[in-house]
Amino acid sequence: MRLPYTTLDDKPYYHRLITAVCAEATALCTVSEASRKDILSFFPTVSPKLHNTYQSFRTDATIRERSLEHCAAEISAEFGLTPHSYFMFFGSLEPKKNIGRLIEGFLTSSSNRKLVLVGAMAWRAERELRYLERGIETGRIIHIDYLPERSLFSLLRLTRAVLFPSLCEGFGLPVLEAMNFGVPALISQEGALPEVGGNAALQTNAYDVDAITSAIDRLDRDDTLCRQLGESGLRQAIRFDMTNYCARLNTLYSAALHEKA
Repeated sequence: MRLPYTTLDDKPYYHRLITAVCAEATALCTVSEASRKDILSFFPTVSPKLHNTYQSFRTDATIRERSLEHCAAEISAEFGLTPHSYFMFFGSLEPKKNIGRLIEGFLTSSSNRKLVLVGAMAWRAERELRYLERGIETGRIIHIDYLPERSLFSLLRLTRAVLFPSLCEGFGLPVLEAMNFGVPALISQEGALPEVGGNAALQTNAYDVDAITSAIDRLDRDDTLCRQLGESGLRQAIRFDMTNYCARLNTLYSAALHEKA
């Protein structure tokens, strides 16, 4: 509904569905101020019962406690990669993720690192992915449809940076996952990404390929910047940890119970 041209979903159906939810719910939960603003633009009367709890995430302890040496051995054996020799994107490959501009920006950059794309092709849009085949043929891009959590987080922990200049994100969980491991992230100024990344992520213009290229080149060359982003990302991620998330959920349920009473 927010960017109808970027999905193939039945928009009238979802409008009817959300209208019914808004009419019947005692309280409503969303995951960012950007999402809250979008919901209110369609359904302004639900403001009093609409709560932003943000999101959180928690990895399996055995995965989190794996040594970087074990992670390095895994990505070397499975993908032929060494630590920090690649950038990474993970998520569905679809127009709202801005994959076309991301790939074009990366191939235009002067980086000698690879770009690893992890995600299924959610919508085969030739215009969006016109450079993907060329990038794979030249060896600059590696595309993996699916990875188990252990392998995904091994790649994540040892990437140079996560590239996520999306056109529209209700939250942007990959950015939080990156920051939680102290991994630098490149984000756009769209949707909830500035809320999640804050000053702990490098921001760029999602619609400007030259700006994306410039940002990738900065991350490629500037070790100090990457270190600073990683350190500030760890601090930023605390805002979304389970303790803070539970407190926000408690506020929502307290409001709902009070309304019922």
